[in-house]
Amino acid sequence: MVADGQRARPGRIPTAWDRPDFVLTDEENGCVAVKNGAELLFASLYFRSRQGVNNYARVHHVTPVDQRSATVRERSAGTTDQTFTARDWVLWDYAINDPGASHIPPGGFPPPGDTLHQALEGDVYHLAPVPDHIPDPTLGVHFDGVETMLVGRAPFYLCEYGDYLIAMNTSTDKTVTLPARPAFGPARDLVTGKTVGAGHRPRLGPLSTLVLYRG
Repeated sequence: MVADGQRARPGRIPTAWDRPDFVLTDEENGCVAVKNGAELLFASLYFRSRQGVNNYARVHHVTPVDQRSATVRERSAGTTDQTFTARDWVLWDYAINDPGASHIPPGGFPPPGDTLHQALEGDVYHLAPVPDHIPDPTLGVHFDGVETMLVGRAPFYLCEYGDYLIAMNTSTDKTVTLPARPAFGPARDLVTGKTVGAGHRPRLGPLSTLVLYRG
């Protein structure tokens, strides 16, 4: 379908089922997009990490017959000893990073009705290291629990969903060695096509990602 007044173009949507497979990664934002045969996988490894590394990933898996959306646990490494403890906030789980919003209480106004509580209250999130050229990741806003740049993006993520395993190095200056994966087993590197054994421990350079598929 072509919108009124728009010329038809030869380009095709890269995620159409008849298009070539691909792996697209964005280490700055912790995102991955994969087309693997008749499967699409989209993953956000840096998901709602506003005050520290929460080790949650958001995934969307699509096939021609169904789709699944899930929030899953992942593993991370390279965080600092500094921490943030989740508050009992239910409207939203952060304070707005805006001096003009100081009249809004952190976490928003309590909703009407019965008192609700945050199931994640008390969870402790380690803070990621912040690059030296960013002196204040809060941008000068120091409310309790304020949404803070970069402290929730871990230097390394390991995320498993179904037959997929994603290893991402978001750092700009460190090389990471993957742990062995006996439970996941041998799998195919979706970029090179080579099989990676469960005991083989590849090294990931800065700002690089490995996507394995065992199906």
